[in-house]
Amino acid sequence: MLKRQIKYALAITPIIRPEIVNWKRLEQKISNAALRNQHLITGTKFEMAEHLLRTLKSMISTKKITDLIKVSYDEKTNQMKVWDFSYVLPRVLAFLAEYEMFLYTLRSCIDSFLLEVNLIYDLKIPNHKVTIERIKNKMCRQYKDDELTKHLLDLSDPSQAEWFKYLGDLRNFVAHRICSSIITSTDYKLYLPDNSRARSISIEKDFEFFTKLSELLEKTKNFLELGFNYLEKRL
Repeated sequence: MLKRQIKYALAITPIIRPEIVNWKRLEQKISNAALRNQHLITGTKFEMAEHLLRTLKSMISTKKITDLIKVSYDEKTNQMKVWDFSYVLPRVLAFLAEYEMFLYTLRSCIDSFLLEVNLIYDLKIPNHKVTIERIKNKMCRQYKDDELTKHLLDLSDPSQAEWFKYLGDLRNFVAHRICSSIITSTDYKLYLPDNSRARSISIEKDFEFFTKLSELLEKTKNFLELGFNYLEKRL
């Protein structure tokens, strides 16, 4: 099974072009087939996340919920009224599906990177048991002064990587709440709560939807780029 996966991975390598400046450079230096396959997966995941965000933006070009649904606002009840559910439902479901897939795919970029770390540093953690905590603990014991160890420790520090916790919480929350963490206001724009588990709206603190998703994508990209620099030194 692994051999078939590796053959497939090597076959599609030329068409993978994630917007990560050093991904290709590292890929060209990898001789181990299993590691090359995992590196391809990381790059593919990130490129998929980029594509999904572009798709979401194209579905709501004005950044307002009215691109998806027909609504009116009742000032007396302070509520939005949705019109024509037969038209609304397929469009909303398509949007929510793209949104959930974006969160899952972006977060899995980090998971795939950790599998690369496991291989390059020969940590010998079974793939199905690889987590940020296990990788971090092994790195601290075996490579305490390595630059990558600090890079991974920063990921667990909210003051250094608030974005990582937010992304993880948001992904976990939408998995069980049907994306109810998307919130709207009287301006019909989409927002994400400053607290990824919040259900109420506070425009003064909440994040504009696409601005926050773009930030999460950029932060993930920066983390991977720096991490790839450290991995390259091990090859």
